[in-house]
Amino acid sequence: MRPRAVPAVAAALLLGVASGCGEATRESTPGRAPDDAATGPSSQPSTSASTGDSEAPAGSATATPEPTLRQLLDSARLVYFAGEEERAGEMLREGLDRARSAGDVEAEARALTYLGLVAWRTYEWDESERLGVEALRLKEEHGLTTDLFTSHNALGLLRWNQNRFPEAARHYESALEYADQSPRPHAVAVARQNLGLVQVEWGQFREARAGFLAMRDSMLTIGGRIPADERARGLGAALTNLGMLENRVGNPAAAVEWLTEARRVYAEGFPPFEGRALGHLAVAYAQLGRQAETIETVERAIELARDLGDVQEEASNLEVLAEHYRASGDYRRALETYALAATLNDRIGETVATGADLRGEAEIHLELGALQMARERADRALALHREAGATYEAFYDHLTLSVIAERMGDDPRVFTAHVEEAHRLAEELGARSARAAVALTEATLADRRGDPEGVLRALAPLRPTLGRGGYDEEWRTRHLASRAWRALGQLDSAVVEGRRALETVERVRRSYGSGLLRSSFAAGKRAVYADLVETLVGQGRLAEALAVSDAARARALDEAVVEDEGSWVEESGELLLREIDRVLESAEAIESGEMSWDPGVDSLALGELYVRLAELRSRYETTVRSSGDEGRALDLEAVRRALGPNEVAVEYFVPEDGVVRVFLVTRSGVDVLDTDLTAHNLRSRVRLARALLADRATRVDDMRSVLAGMFESLLRPVLETHRVPDGADLLVVPHDVISYVPPTLWLDEERGMTVGERYRVRILPALALITTQPDARSGFGEATAFAPLTGELPATRDEAMAVGRATGATLLVDGDATEGAFRQALERSDLVHVATHGVLNTHHPLFSRIVFADGAGGSSRDDGRLEVHELLDLQAGAGLVFLSGCETGVGRAASSRYGPGEDYLTLGQAFLRAGAGAVVATLWRVDDEASATFAAHFYEALRTRSAADALRHAQRAMRQDPRYEAPYFWAGYQLLGASGPVSAEGWAGSPSEPERRVADNLP
Repeated sequence: MRPRAVPAVAAALLLGVASGCGEATRESTPGRAPDDAATGPSSQPSTSASTGDSEAPAGSATATPEPTLRQLLDSARLVYFAGEEERAGEMLREGLDRARSAGDVEAEARALTYLGLVAWRTYEWDESERLGVEALRLKEEHGLTTDLFTSHNALGLLRWNQNRFPEAARHYESALEYADQSPRPHAVAVARQNLGLVQVEWGQFREARAGFLAMRDSMLTIGGRIPADERARGLGAALTNLGMLENRVGNPAAAVEWLTEARRVYAEGFPPFEGRALGHLAVAYAQLGRQAETIETVERAIELARDLGDVQEEASNLEVLAEHYRASGDYRRALETYALAATLNDRIGETVATGADLRGEAEIHLELGALQMARERADRALALHREAGATYEAFYDHLTLSVIAERMGDDPRVFTAHVEEAHRLAEELGARSARAAVALTEATLADRRGDPEGVLRALAPLRPTLGRGGYDEEWRTRHLASRAWRALGQLDSAVVEGRRALETVERVRRSYGSGLLRSSFAAGKRAVYADLVETLVGQGRLAEALAVSDAARARALDEAVVEDEGSWVEESGELLLREIDRVLESAEAIESGEMSWDPGVDSLALGELYVRLAELRSRYETTVRSSGDEGRALDLEAVRRALGPNEVAVEYFVPEDGVVRVFLVTRSGVDVLDTDLTAHNLRSRVRLARALLADRATRVDDMRSVLAGMFESLLRPVLETHRVPDGADLLVVPHDVISYVPPTLWLDEERGMTVGERYRVRILPALALITTQPDARSGFGEATAFAPLTGELPATRDEAMAVGRATGATLLVDGDATEGAFRQALERSDLVHVATHGVLNTHHPLFSRIVFADGAGGSSRDDGRLEVHELLDLQAGAGLVFLSGCETGVGRAASSRYGPGEDYLTLGQAFLRAGAGAVVATLWRVDDEASATFAAHFYEALRTRSAADALRHAQRAMRQDPRYEAPYFWAGYQLLGASGPVSAEGWAGSPSEPERRVADNLP
């Protein structure tokens, strides 16, 4: 069966808080999928049921007689069932020629029927129709009634694939009429099951269930009257269809039972078809929030579909994968996967699946605020589904369009009409899932118009069976109820429902195998966190509110950890890495001219390589397995004890609705403050600030207004409340786009000083990190500096020498500055500095990298590309790592729209995760010469100051230098980590003899 993915509950998008998570049930049955074929005309009949020529007598031992016509056709049919369509076609065409020469109409009709099925399996649907209609004509004209069942069933499947459901139903009804005359013992059950496929599309679920159960019962009682593999295909198909139906009606737990049994039947009787059950099983797992099982199952289903060359099944499973990414909040990858599925669907003319994909894209664009694009896609989806008579799909189209109309400010009659039509279709469908989707839509509309009583009335019918429809329905229902109770002033009830909503979200988050998807999933549900924070603050429960706020952080530092003791990836991940390396080498060889290729012949070669590379990297990310660690829970008392007397921790929380909130933590307690900024206003300011910072001619005075505005809104209330003295340590936990305009640059106009000039600033990914970071150091021992690309980046030579002069560091340049040497330095050196290219991978953050010289061994651990995923498996003992490269402290959102939840893992954070005490990283591309000057100032100051003080000193010195006074040159450097004062106090400042020899030999 075709496991189309599950539609989002469009209702929740009205709040502007939904991530597009999969919800109650859009599922589809087979295209040419062999589980249908196995129960219909392409089922392998028993040899004893064949009619025609009797077996020819055995020939002599030295000669093999030519097969009779009927033997040839029977053999061709067996070859067809084995999936060898091309050879079956050759045999059938030979049989057709012999039948016509002999005037054997019955054999001719049989050959035409199976040639039509061969064309069906290879998606030549026009040819399949021509052959099938011709076969049916011959059978009817010549009274071949015993085989009319096969022709009508075959044409029914073809019409089903063409989304011509009324015609498909008429053929299946005719197949039922002639089933009693067929020699097949299970013909009636086959026709009833295939008619059930159309009934599913029409929403006639009770009738469809009866047909699927009839097929199951027939296969269970048929015994040895048909071959064992045919029985396995038929029984497996019935069980798979029943599982698919449970998914559609919103009962995924029951679906898992049916589909698990289907897998067993297929595995024991016909293993190639196990993938038919896997796609639907992935859908059920997704609804239940079992995300690691979802991704593992759908990936296996895609692999099996490709092995069978089943384009339609592959497209369908790609849709499930796209919905998985959409539910996790990874919209970019979801759209990429939808595009892959669309290419396959276009190839075979699958319009119902195309419409469902369009609706999925519409809901993503709606979430991203591209309303016109969302409407255009949803309108096209509805048109396709209306034309095909796909009632169930049209139901969800109307819900999506109602959301779009409301968000676009249309006349209320427009979205009301869509909701009313969805109501009507829900009653027609009679499925709990449909009624739940409408209820959530109505509750969301009531929430938006400020009617909490209306919200609770709309949700009341869902309460008795809450959870049966899956996690998505559960968290949305509880979240809306929490908002309603809060609006009514019932804060205790609001907290109860809010915590239950959050527990559901957290349970699902933990089920993801990939740390990236865990983080994006949590980010997409941040309204759940935000509303619970709001309610807890309203009750004065500030410590609990702060714990919830900290839990909302992207937690890839904790989550991208493996169960294995020795390696971050499983064996399959290592194999993928090797293939990634091979593809990357080929692409780079083409780009560099090392590999000769003819653009006229291979014009797509490079593009195809990069498509393959993206696919492999995407698959690699999904191999990440978590250790079961649920993240570092915030122990507020431990945090307060860990803070020094002059340290103040400031954590920001940016809800989609409402104002930005600031939590202030000191040794003496916790406080919470509201700013005057909304998320929209904040993002507008950040976009303006980043645009100004990108200009090397922009001075601090040129952007005074925006920098002063950041200070006044985000920090002055904190400083005034706590009276933070100059020179104090500020530990800042940013959120959302606050990450992209460094707090050190915010401007206090009254004092005429930036925050970095007044305070020592350190950046933390989460407040809980304070209690887990290495202890602070008062001095350093061994230091190592790397400059692997002095030919491309000449100033990095000077930068390395400046580090050496100030610290006595061992200097490794060019060919000596390998990835392997860097790995060793991380473990043994107290300070590691690297001046090279930093490469931000905006599509796959795990593959952002630092570039080194190639090692001699050819190992992936010494290939000159130290990527984020490799860092997570290291044990860094360095107290300070200085990453003097481009964009080492940002994720992909910095190069896009600064959207929420996009910065899951950066190079700087990865070093913290590996155990570094503190990291200096950059927020944008850095200038080669300016970097060398900045490093010289920093390390000279580090001889007697802490790292935070040294950073302040370097930034002040750069600002006073006419060459580098623009913030572009110095403001992008940030100190990450919770470690307190770290300095190089005690360094001799003079290289030892071996270290001097390295320095003297610099080119």
